[in-house]
Amino acid sequence: MTVTVRGRPAVVAAVLVVCFVVVRVWLAAHGGFYWDDLRFIARAGAQQWWSPSYLFADQDGHLMPGAFLVAGLSTRAAPLSWVIPATTLVVLAALAAAAVWRMLTILLRAGGREPGWAGPMSLAAFLFTPLAVPASLWWSAALNALPLQAALAWVIGDAVLMAGGTVDRRRLVIRAVLVYLMGLAFFEKSMVIPFAAAAVVVVSAATVGVSVRTALRRTATLWGSLIAVTVVWLGIYWAVAGPGAGEHTAAQTWTLWWRTVERGLIPSLVGGPWRWERWVPSPPFAQPAGWMIAAGWVILAAAVGWLLVRRVHGWTLPVLLVGYLVVSQVPPLWFRSSADTAPELAQTMRYLPDVAVLLAALIAVASAGRSRSVGRGFGRVPRAAVTGLMCCLVVSGLVSTIGFARSWDRNPTADYLSTARTSLADADVPRILDQPLPLEVLLPVAYPDNQAGRVFAALDRRPHIGDWADAPLRVLDTRGHLAPGTVTPARTFGAGQGTCDRPEVTTPTTVALSGPLLRWRWTVEIPYCATIAGRMDVGLTSSRTVSVPVRPGLHVVYVQMDGEGIDLRIHPVTAGLALHLGGGTVGEVAQASLVP
Repeated sequence: MTVTVRGRPAVVAAVLVVCFVVVRVWLAAHGGFYWDDLRFIARAGAQQWWSPSYLFADQDGHLMPGAFLVAGLSTRAAPLSWVIPATTLVVLAALAAAAVWRMLTILLRAGGREPGWAGPMSLAAFLFTPLAVPASLWWSAALNALPLQAALAWVIGDAVLMAGGTVDRRRLVIRAVLVYLMGLAFFEKSMVIPFAAAAVVVVSAATVGVSVRTALRRTATLWGSLIAVTVVWLGIYWAVAGPGAGEHTAAQTWTLWWRTVERGLIPSLVGGPWRWERWVPSPPFAQPAGWMIAAGWVILAAAVGWLLVRRVHGWTLPVLLVGYLVVSQVPPLWFRSSADTAPELAQTMRYLPDVAVLLAALIAVASAGRSRSVGRGFGRVPRAAVTGLMCCLVVSGLVSTIGFARSWDRNPTADYLSTARTSLADADVPRILDQPLPLEVLLPVAYPDNQAGRVFAALDRRPHIGDWADAPLRVLDTRGHLAPGTVTPARTFGAGQGTCDRPEVTTPTTVALSGPLLRWRWTVEIPYCATIAGRMDVGLTSSRTVSVPVRPGLHVVYVQMDGEGIDLRIHPVTAGLALHLGGGTVGEVAQASLVP
């Protein structure tokens, strides 16, 4: 079965794809790194991009070696440069669009009929729906969503080809399995693909011109192969990520699912939402107007009524859509939430890109379906009506996309990273202490991936970022500039009894603090006078020791460690080294101008 479409519909489809790519290029050019993108970069900078520990790491309950591979190669090739990630966004989006157009063409040509204007209509519904926009502009989310879209559309196309009687089934099975593995490598949610493809084969069997039993028999080898791969991958996923932890509740999951439908899917049927809200550092979330939600329900009711009146698959397609929404949305909402999760999580629409593929497939199946009353599909619908509806959908979707892009631009990460790269390259000190990124860039829940030493690890031009640094102390401020730093006085310790001429620390020594410290990452400011160059070990009552070089004469060193306790322990390691300690401070590293 050929998948070529000719004539004006093909020209319109080509124009739609070109417009889609242009829009995605514009979005990518105005985008930048955000949240999990920095976690990907931090891991790629701290580990070898080809190591199994990096590729098969648990990412908040996700298994995505393919996404980690792309992130690792991008980070190594051009650290913290947006050029390669932006290019991957456009390329992956174009591949997904091509796979969907292929799927639609196969579905619409089933039974030997020409697709006509239903092809561009179905394609426009996929290309310009806001369902896929949030996950396609955020790099780390796009590395999940876009390969899933492409793999889902391709496997559906191959399954329908097999159901239609394509002779070379072995080649189709091998190809579909390889594409499915590609989808799994980028997102474990791709495990829904076999079930979604089987459902589409069932509802499109009449369109293909065979019975459901015949369609399933012809595709049995495909389902067996895909299910076998699914079982193996599920075992790997369970071993790596497991089911996740948290106080999950059915009530909260229902609330999140309903928000996904009511404020995500339903407004998208009319190209909405047009309004997006954002609470930095959270991503934008949909806030559709009431009239847009009502209009979406009207469109859905009209579509179901049209199917029933024309007897095109009856309730089969709506039931399939609802079933897919449950199967594909409930697991991630369950595992990614707790009793206190804000409902706005569902309104970010991060988990809906694959639904856009299924919606396009169902539109194609409905338009190609046989009607027992007044013809089939869109055949009786005036071309002007189809064209007008398609134009309205495209325009409305673009309005929503532009609104999302404007909300997405309220992201301080790009400016912070750009300034920090320049500041680190021009640093006037050889070493700086590690420190967390600003809260508006990455919250502490991402620790240790929120540490500057990991995020900037792949940069060539920078001072060493580690657990000790000499004076003068420098820190990155909230805008990314290197500024004078200090240590907040959570606890203090007094000077030693000796002098520089008669240093008191010649053996392991315990220095009492002004009070106890809870377990935390503490920074110690140690003024010292050393007799010779050497090394000393520094630690708290309960912490690992940090080996620090010292220089002869009077100096100050800053040391970081994770621990707790009531005293500071110092051990001159180098033979003949003796130290006199001045009064110091234990606290957190901070910008000097912000500490009284």
